[in-house]
Amino acid sequence: MNAALRDELKEELRKRGFQDGLVAPNETMTFGGWTFDGDLCDFLDQMVVRREKVSRSVPVVGKEAATQSYGDVLLVIDAIKTVLRRRLGAEVER
Repeated sequence: MNAALRDELKEELRKRGFQDGLVAPNETMTFGGWTFDGDLCDFLDQMVVRREKVSRSVPVVGKEAATQSYGDVLLVIDAIKTVLRRRLGAEVER
């Protein structure tokens, strides 16, 4: 991921409440030290897999923790989708 794309994604995460160090609003993940190496689509795939794992983790971690983690991962997915739409020039209705 090039620097401009990485900066754009970081800005979208901040708009969604990620704090200094790119800590998620519910503090279930952080991207502060991460360099966002690799492809944006691969990162989206990783977050979708994480979302699915979280949705199955309720019996293990409890409903509250799963809900918080699920909410944070949805914010990341939404930020990625926003960047992709902007970059692709896609007019996608929500």
